[in-house]
Amino acid sequence: MASTAVVAGNPFILSEWNEYGVNPFHSTAFISMAAYACLNDWDGLIVYFYHTSESWNDQPADEITNIFDAYNDPSLICQFGFMAALFLGDLVRPAEHRVDLVFTQNDLKTLPPAFSMPNAYLPYITSLRNVFLDQGDAYTGDADVAVTAGFVKNGDLSQAKRAVYYAWSPYRDALRHANGEGRLERLAAKADEELPGAKLGDRILVFNEIAPLAGEGDYTTFAANLDVALKRWGLLPDDRGLVGSALVSDTGELAFDPKAGTFRIRTEGCPYFSGDPSNGIALTKDISLSLINHRISAALLPVKGTSVECSETYLLMVLGHTGMDETIFTTEGLFTTVDFQGKLYADTPEGTLFVRCKSATLTALDTVGTPIASIEYAPAHDGVTFVLDGTIPAVHFLLERK
Repeated sequence: MASTAVVAGNPFILSEWNEYGVNPFHSTAFISMAAYACLNDWDGLIVYFYHTSESWNDQPADEITNIFDAYNDPSLICQFGFMAALFLGDLVRPAEHRVDLVFTQNDLKTLPPAFSMPNAYLPYITSLRNVFLDQGDAYTGDADVAVTAGFVKNGDLSQAKRAVYYAWSPYRDALRHANGEGRLERLAAKADEELPGAKLGDRILVFNEIAPLAGEGDYTTFAANLDVALKRWGLLPDDRGLVGSALVSDTGELAFDPKAGTFRIRTEGCPYFSGDPSNGIALTKDISLSLINHRISAALLPVKGTSVECSETYLLMVLGHTGMDETIFTTEGLFTTVDFQGKLYADTPEGTLFVRCKSATLTALDTVGTPIASIEYAPAHDGVTFVLDGTIPAVHFLLERK
């Protein structure tokens, strides 16, 4: 939703953003936001809200007292260093392509019956910007793809490299003086491939009627058609975009699979996994986790150098469910009341860490990086294995392989 506020040619900082700890597993949101901000080349993220008190010294160390408070949320604070390193260190590359969402002056004077975002697929895949036409309805930009905002049946994308058309209104103007009947049909005549509810050509994708296709907020067909178009146009290889049920960035570094319940980052400098760990977690070709936790977030950073494959020393973060251990959720209709009870907790990793090497050390760290325990390894085929039994009060570890 933040992508709707990004204006082409202007810096963009997302202010007052947070993921409140209603869901016991919400650590994915912080890293995925930073990662997709990098993909879309945003300039800043401001986390809201640190705490709700006006005093600095009345915050309990072992409780979360307000749903807005972030200072004591392990899912945020324990990942904050990784999130900052990822965003500030350019560990996730900007998208390889750019898409402009084009608004005419008539688009700005109206809205669909309920504001809809069929273009929501795009910022997960590539870079999305909004372009507002000051004079006339003709787009003259240089984006790889231009998409009409489609609030009315106007907007001329004939000068775009590639164009996507759709319209919520049958009229060409916001005041409904000019009927747009036949306009999309004439554009579709330039296309040669039939898709569900659309026609595709070498430089154009036209959706016949967007309301039946996406009017209820289900944008899967729109996304599937757009994905077919991007691949036909040579902007996405087969292993990017929609791949099964996953959304894979055009860089190949980010993959979000809602059906599998996983989000992954695969880059030279920062492998990350969040979600269901039941199929194992391969952080690098030599380092992997096998855990029984219901949900987990795991990050790996090289302590020296920029490549996890070449480094010998790493900071490892492994974090499961967090929050207050006796919280009560009461659902009535569309609303859920959250009553914080008990004490602060963080689910620590349970399972094994495998490292392909002759020997290694694994040191558990407290929240400020002080060593609190050493974990002995056991020899394994082609490497060593560390047993993580969940009893050490730590989610950060220093791993050194030899």
